[in-house]
Amino acid sequence: MKIIGINHFASKDLDLGASGNYKENCMLLGLTIEEMKAVKNTDLENAHQRFIHLEPMDENPQQDSNSNPYFAYLLRLQGLDANQNRKIVTPQHQGEHIVVYSRDNQCFHTAAFSATETVTPGVQRIEFHVYHDGVVKINDNIDMALPRKVANIYYFYHRDPKLALPVVEVCNLEMVMADKMSRVNKDVTVSIPPNGFIEFHDYSNDGVPGVDAKKTYQNNDGDIITEGSGKTMRYNNQNKKRFMVHFVTADVYNTTLNIDITYTATLRHYANPVLTAAIIGALVKINYGIISTGFAFSKGSCYPSGLHVNGESVDTHYATTIQRDVDFILALKKFGFKTFRIGNIYHPKSNDIYNHSSFNQIKTIFKRDSNCRKLKTNETAETANCAMVNGVFTKKKIINSLHSTHLHSEDVELIDGYKTL
Repeated sequence: MKIIGINHFASKDLDLGASGNYKENCMLLGLTIEEMKAVKNTDLENAHQRFIHLEPMDENPQQDSNSNPYFAYLLRLQGLDANQNRKIVTPQHQGEHIVVYSRDNQCFHTAAFSATETVTPGVQRIEFHVYHDGVVKINDNIDMALPRKVANIYYFYHRDPKLALPVVEVCNLEMVMADKMSRVNKDVTVSIPPNGFIEFHDYSNDGVPGVDAKKTYQNNDGDIITEGSGKTMRYNNQNKKRFMVHFVTADVYNTTLNIDITYTATLRHYANPVLTAAIIGALVKINYGIISTGFAFSKGSCYPSGLHVNGESVDTHYATTIQRDVDFILALKKFGFKTFRIGNIYHPKSNDIYNHSSFNQIKTIFKRDSNCRKLKTNETAETANCAMVNGVFTKKKIINSLHSTHLHSEDVELIDGYKTL
């Protein structure tokens, strides 16, 4: 039996709006004519609306002979009977219940339906198609909620069609599934090792200079505590799953498109797949190298940060010129990044970026570090730029704020647009 997956759905003749022309906005049900007649001819009243209900089989998700996952559903019909009572029936065709199958939980069909369909040759995999104009399309024919063995996500770049140049396969990166994590607070006080936690990794043994994270512990609930340079942080398991890709810079490097990104002082090599697509687009756009201090660790934590959980943010060094910083931020924005964290008013480079004419109408994309902090015990405030209470300064200015050392980029929302894959 063939189980069909839909990679691309063109709905140009339907009024679905500007972003409606892709498969994420539709669900398809494939039945033969005779099967459809069986669904239509039940004891439910034809004068009232009837609704198809797909009831999952107990064995879901299942595996075919090649160990590829799929779903099976019993087709049922809900409506009103002759007495106006709500009723659910199970239509039969040729004495058998009607069962539909799906790989992606968007296209469902019976075995009889797929037997007569011509399937476009292809592979069962996840692809991100990044376009020169900022649009990104996800071309998949499997349900990403399915547990599976190690798989890769493939990234392609589509250059301007006016150039008549072929599509470039940039890379394929290993996909991993991790617990969804959240930071509890910036600094926790715990015994070492923490009660109920077991050490699972010591990053200081990995031989990478400058890595802040040291020993990391995990409990039976999946919560993580990491000790490191100056503080200890806790990340709690949210009992949900998130996908990441192993962002290997050597694999992303591409001479055809001049993609160049390298790591420094980090082992946070795991990124959200959507964020990865946006970064690839931005790197092609700027056409010069970027140095990064990473995303998240493989289990979703991100010491010393709390904003990088599950690879949902990226840190990069500021460039050698203000114009390059501006160009990179604009490129990231073009491919879907919505928020950028930079230094406070005491950081000249952050001021130059914030005040650049390119951002005059869009300054809300920036979140700037605080200018002041609370006074420590026996500490004196020395500036009029911080808060005063009853004629006494109560805070101290922050000369070297967190994002005076690097640009932090987050909050990716892919740009929609009609494309033919």
